Amino acid sequence: MLKNPAAKEYARALLELATDGNQVDAVEEQLAAIVNACHDDAGLGKIFYHPMTSVEAKRNVVLQLFKPILADFVGKFLLLLIDKRRENLLPAIYAEYQVLADKVRNVCKVEVTTALPLDERQKQSFTAKLGALTGSKIELVNTVDRKIIGGAVLQIGDRRVDGSVLSHLDQLKAVLLKKEATGIEVTS
Repeated sequence: MLKNPAAKEYARALLELATDGNQVDAVEEQLAAIVNACHDDAGLGKIFYHPMTSVEAKRNVVLQLFKPILADFVGKFLLLLIDKRRENLLPAIYAEYQVLADKVRNVCKVEVTTALPLDERQKQSFTAKLGALTGSKIELVNTVDRKIIGGAVLQIGDRRVDGSVLSHLDQLKAVLLKKEATGIEVTS
């Protein structure tokens, strides 16, 4: 998903309100409920996101379906998005909110790609070491990609650390291809 500056600003403003009310987690759950409902129910998604649906119809959907489960300021936030015809930004706002909320909670999400699934001991080891390095609570996700042969590839935010065997072999190949073939002798 491309970064959207407007979505980031909306998410930042919403996070400020949530932080002031000590509702960071609750607001994240409320945003998730709305985004997931619009994604899972094609009819609802069409009503909420379609540009030809009237502002009044969208406001009614929010008030009837979502208002009972939303904090007052989240309901007002949604109505503001609709009034400004920016409701299509909601999934991006939710994604940005999650990133910002993780920073507030001091949570660092890490994706570890390995050739074989990690067992619990290995997950705990990764989590402990990365937690010590980053000073954050680590949420570890393990994905399996047999093509990397061995080792691990870590994705921490926008940083990537590639310690895979495949990467090392590619680097070795590049070095060998740069070397000139001189002094090669064939003996029998």
